[in-house]
Amino acid sequence: MHSTGSHGDAFEFVSVPPEHEGQRLEWFVRTLLPGLSRRAVRQAIEEGRVWLNGRPASKGDRLQAGDVVGIGLELAQARELQPNADLPVRVLFEDAWLVAVDKPAGIPSHALRPYERATVANFLLAVYPEMRALSAAGLEAGLVHRLDRDTSGVLLAARTEQARQALRHQFAAREIRKEYVALVQGAVAEPGVVRNRLEHDPHQPGKVRPASAGRGREALTYYHPVERYSDYTLLRVTIYTGVLHQVRAHLALIGHPVVGDTLYGGAADSLGLQRQFLHAARVGLRHPHTGETLTVEAPLPKDLALVLERLRGQERELYRAARPRRRAPVRRGGKA
Repeated sequence: MHSTGSHGDAFEFVSVPPEHEGQRLEWFVRTLLPGLSRRAVRQAIEEGRVWLNGRPASKGDRLQAGDVVGIGLELAQARELQPNADLPVRVLFEDAWLVAVDKPAGIPSHALRPYERATVANFLLAVYPEMRALSAAGLEAGLVHRLDRDTSGVLLAARTEQARQALRHQFAAREIRKEYVALVQGAVAEPGVVRNRLEHDPHQPGKVRPASAGRGREALTYYHPVERYSDYTLLRVTIYTGVLHQVRAHLALIGHPVVGDTLYGGAADSLGLQRQFLHAARVGLRHPHTGETLTVEAPLPKDLALVLERLRGQERELYRAARPRRRAPVRRGGKA
């Protein structure tokens, strides 16, 4: 049955059968729309495109037999990713062949489903509509690599098919240098390199683990300490390979997880951060058309800069407290 919600949006309404009594709403919606990911369903609920008994639903709702669930028609009918220019994405570099943007934390790089509205790909399609032709349904727009949802920094996208192929070739040949800033737990005294191959963890979807010999994907992570604090170290991290969660997994493997990265052993709510302290600060490449060397940089976001400012302030206070006090000189009185 089709109808409209209180805001005029079109919905399809479904009565909950007895066998789904007590089920969480989000799982029931995935039963109705098996093509949607869990993240996509949750986002749809948060955006008010799923209703329960005549009201916008909450993802924690549990169902009773006979409840009426309303599903926004666009969830099932969307065929192409839609543009969205109203996202906090900043363009760092652009010409006729290439675009580099500064991705904020909390926004996915690309879309998984056509109805998604809050990804870097949505922004790119709004500003550079020609990118739609460079991926299926526009889900990746012209992006040639990705950053994790809660990692900020430089992202590259192509504006032409020729540029896309040239950039992909550079990535495959490990010619593109990606440099990150990471704050990790513990003291890192010397530069080093992690060479462990990585594979998907079959016990924890969305996570990687060290792979045995001959399995997984090759990954090399170079790290160099920049600043040391009492309990943390600021690292410059460089990679040429691009395995899922490579930097996060490798740093955790050497006993220094990224601050705030709970998936790989970082302490929760470290230093007041709402995400991991990982920022793609610089990307070096050959321009896909001219062949000239190009470096694109993204400044450290405010939330990460504030953490460093606070740590530096604490270190100054510790230094002052540890300094020995100078004794006042003894004044010897003479005869009047």
